[in-house]
Amino acid sequence: MKTLQKILAFGILALVCSAGLTAQVNNAPLVAAQQAVTATAAALPTNSVHGFCVKALPTNSITVYVGPSGVTDSTGYPLNGGDSICYQSSNTNLAYVIASTTGASVAFTGN
Repeated sequence: MKTLQKILAFGILALVCSAGLTAQVNNAPLVAAQQAVTATAAALPTNSVHGFCVKALPTNSITVYVGPSGVTDSTGYPLNGGDSICYQSSNTNLAYVIASTTGASVAFTGN
C-alpha cells in the first residue's frame, strides 16, 4: 500500500509518496490576467512567481511571439490562437510579447 506524507520546508509544501514520487505545491499566490499585444514588444506585468504560462487567446487571428527583452516577430517563439508556453521563472515581467500588428491578446497565469 502506498502512502502520502506532507512535508513543509522553506515555505514549500511537498507531497511525497512512499513509491518515491514527489509533487511540489507552492504556497505562492496565484496570478492570472490578459494583455493586448501590439507591433511593439511589451513586457507582461510584474508578478513574483515560481513559474507561469502564456497562452494566445483562441480567438486570435494573428500569431503572437514571446521572448526576452528585444523580442521581434522574427526572433520570438510563435503562438497561434490557442497555443501556450510555460516558463520556470521568477517574474512574469521577464517575458515580452509582440505581434505583426494589433488585434491579438494573451492570457497568462502562474504562482
